[in-house]
Amino acid sequence: MKERAIRIAKCLICIFVLYNQNIYAIPKSILCRELSNPQMEYACKELQRYMYQLSNEILTIDSVFKESNVPTFLIGTKASYPSIAKYTHGLFSANVYEELGDEGYTLQKVNKEGHDLLIITANNPIACLYGVYGLLDDHYNVGFYMSGDVMPQQKAPFYLPEVSEVKKPSLYIRGFLPWTNFPQSATVYSWED
Repeated sequence: MKERAIRIAKCLICIFVLYNQNIYAIPKSILCRELSNPQMEYACKELQRYMYQLSNEILTIDSVFKESNVPTFLIGTKASYPSIAKYTHGLFSANVYEELGDEGYTLQKVNKEGHDLLIITANNPIACLYGVYGLLDDHYNVGFYMSGDVMPQQKAPFYLPEVSEVKKPSLYIRGFLPWTNFPQSATVYSWED
């Protein structure tokens, strides 16, 4: 009887340790100086939400850089981080922000003094939000569909992907028109036409 109680206690301890294995993990954060902007705050919260769904880790959102050894997402516009060029020096062209337009963004992982940063920058907050979704779609395998979001089946440990890219939409304005109930649409015509 005593042996059985000891085995059960060991099993419970193992379950507790496995379930709470991230309690003592290295903290991760999202850094954004523009949290007073609703779109930028939304971008940070979306990244936080999806990273929790992907890795079971809650990232803190801060407007002030606190720890130098914490893996960090840095989200912001060129206006909010005038010194951003020093992190990405030589990685992008000098006039990259002019080339981005209103809806393009850059994704860049850098290591600054032993500190991993994944920088998402753009010319405005909406484009930063597109950068968050682009990062999740292209590098964390999250699918965004009209029927809902599709997450990877297995949760994975937190990581910052190796990335260095400039993305801009092919068209001037992003979006699509799924409704076909307007004149000259596909629903106006039949197979006989």
